[in-house]
Amino acid sequence: MSAQPGRIRQTECDECGNGDLCIHRVDKGHRYCGTCYKRVFVRKPCSSCGQEARLPKTNPRAICRNCEKNKPCVRCGRTGFRLGKVTEFGPVCNACSVYFRSAEPCEVCGTLSKRLTRVSRLPHYGRVCPKCARTAHGTCNACRRHRKLDIAPDGQQLCRKCLEHGEVRCPECSESMPAGYGCRCEICYWRGLYKKRTEINAKLFRTCELSDRFREFAAWLVARQGPKRAVRTIQRYVDFFKGMDGQWGGIPNHNELVRQLGPEGLRRYRLVTQWLSEVAHIVVDQVVGREESERRQIETLIQRLPKDSGCRALGESYLEYLTDRRSHRATSLRSVRCALGPALALLVASRGNPTQAGLEKFLRDKPGQRAALAGFVNYLRRELGLNLSLPLGPGTLGKRAKLEKRMLALLANEDRSNEIQAQWVLLGLEYFHRVSVARAGGRDGLAIGLCEDGSQNVSLRGVDYWIPALPTPPVDTR
Repeated sequence: MSAQPGRIRQTECDECGNGDLCIHRVDKGHRYCGTCYKRVFVRKPCSSCGQEARLPKTNPRAICRNCEKNKPCVRCGRTGFRLGKVTEFGPVCNACSVYFRSAEPCEVCGTLSKRLTRVSRLPHYGRVCPKCARTAHGTCNACRRHRKLDIAPDGQQLCRKCLEHGEVRCPECSESMPAGYGCRCEICYWRGLYKKRTEINAKLFRTCELSDRFREFAAWLVARQGPKRAVRTIQRYVDFFKGMDGQWGGIPNHNELVRQLGPEGLRRYRLVTQWLSEVAHIVVDQVVGREESERRQIETLIQRLPKDSGCRALGESYLEYLTDRRSHRATSLRSVRCALGPALALLVASRGNPTQAGLEKFLRDKPGQRAALAGFVNYLRRELGLNLSLPLGPGTLGKRAKLEKRMLALLANEDRSNEIQAQWVLLGLEYFHRVSVARAGGRDGLAIGLCEDGSQNVSLRGVDYWIPALPTPPVDTR
C-alpha cells in the first residue's frame, strides 16, 4: 500500500535498516523504503487474476492488491469492505484494522491509543487520540445534539445548523423548532417512533380483535403519558396482550384475569387494568383481587413446609379447621392467613412437635405473635390433647404488678371500712380471676356474700367467684 500524501512519516526501513527515510510501502507489517521497494517488488503476473502488478519476487503465490481486497476480512469475515490494512494474516476491513495496530502516544496529551487520527483544524496537524480530536464537540444548547460547536454572539454553544438558521418550521406539524433537529421536531420524532412500534407489535396477535384493542390501548397510553414516555413503556404491556391472545383470543372479564395472573401480575400491568375499567367497560372487582391475593399467600405458606412431613400434615389440618370456620362465616380469609402464618412458624421452630418450652421460647423471640397463636394453641389442646397454655404477656405481667401494689397498699392500711372491703373485692376479681367489673357492665350486676371465715362469694352476671378474706392488720403490742 503506497503511502498517502500528508501521512508519510520519517522512520526506519525494515529491509535495509536505514533511518530518516520516507517509507514507500508497508506490506504485511513490513516497511520498505523507495529503493528497497523497487528491488524487492517486481512486475509479474498475479497468481490469482493473471494481471501484471508489482509483487514480491520471492513469493510465487503473491496476489495483487485488487485480489487482496476481494478476500474476506480475516477478523470479521465480511466481503466488499473498505480495505483498512493488509496484515501478515491477510486483509482486514477498516473497522477491524484498529485491532492490528500497536498503541502509540497522542501528540497532544501523550495517552497511548490505537485510534490516532489527524484533525485539520488543529494547528500542528499531528496525530491525536479521539478525546483530543473531539475537544470542540459537545451538546448544542438549542437542539441538544452532540456535534462540533461554535460560540454564538450571545455566548451560547451552538452547532453549525442552529447557528446559521436558528429556528425553523417543522415540516410535519409546522411548529417552531431548532434547525439542528433536521427534518422534524422532537415531538414528531417520538410520535412517529411510537406509531411504528405500535404497528409492529399489533402484528404479533392472532386475532384482529386483540390487534384493534392493542391499538386502542396504545392511543389511550400516548394521550395519557405523551409520546416520549409512551415509547419507553409500551413494550412492557405487549406480554400482557400476548397472554390474553394465547389464553382467550380476546379480553376476558376481571375475575378470569385475576385467577390467571393473580393480583401481583395485575399490579405489574396497572395501566392496562385502568384502561380496561375506563374504556373497555370491564368491572374491576377489588374484593376478588384481595381474596385471590390471600389465597396465593396461604398456598405459599403451606408450600414452604417439607412434603410428607409431620409439620405439613399438621399445618394442612389446621388450615382445614380455619377454612371450615370461614365457611360458617366465623372468620375472614385475611384472618385465616394471619392465624396460619405464626402457627406454621411455630411448627417449623419446634420441628412438628410443639411443647410448652418451645412455645415460650417462640414467644420470647416474637412476642407480637401471641394473640395470633391463641387459636392454634387452643386447637392443639382440643384436637391433639397437648398440654399447652399461652404464657402471660408483658402487658399482663405489668398490669398484675400494678394490681399487687394496690392490694399490698390495702393490706398495709388499718382501715377495714365497707369502702375498703369493696375495693378489695374489685381488685380480687381482677387479680385472681382476671375479671374486670367495669368491662362486665359495672357494679349493677354485682352481688357479694360473706362467708364464716371472712372470705366472700361474689356473683357477677350469673357467674360466682370466690375472693379470700382481707386479713386484719397486725396489732402493735409495744
